Amino acid sequence: MRKTIVILLGLLSLASCKKEETAEKEFKEITGVDHNLKPGDNFFRYVNAKWYDTVSIPATQAGAGAYMFMNYPQRLRLQGILDSVSKSENTKGSIAQKVGDFYASGMDTATINKRGFKPVKTRSK
Repeated sequence: MRKTIVILLGLLSLASCKKEETAEKEFKEITGVDHNLKPGDNFFRYVNAKWYDTVSIPATQAGAGAYMFMNYPQRLRLQGILDSVSKSENTKGSIAQKVGDFYASGMDTATINKRGFKPVKTRSK
């Protein structure tokens, strides 16, 4: 009986050793992690170094990342809606007219630059 327990414990210990090796191997196969760095020295660089060193920001965008990638189609769709509302003839006083006029006024950079900060300048009493 005692022999059986010792053999069983030996087999369990061998099986657990194999799992640790497999887990370590699986961890090292994670792409994007720089295994040349130690996580305790600089965790940000350890996790992001490969992406951070190779990413290029498109000229049409202010940044790069998963959020920018997922948000881009929605930004284009919203810009299309606002462009169409601002260029169409809407009923005076309607939400579409107000939104269109507001958007168009923000896109009129020539007038904004010409007026400067005068519209928001505090008035003296």
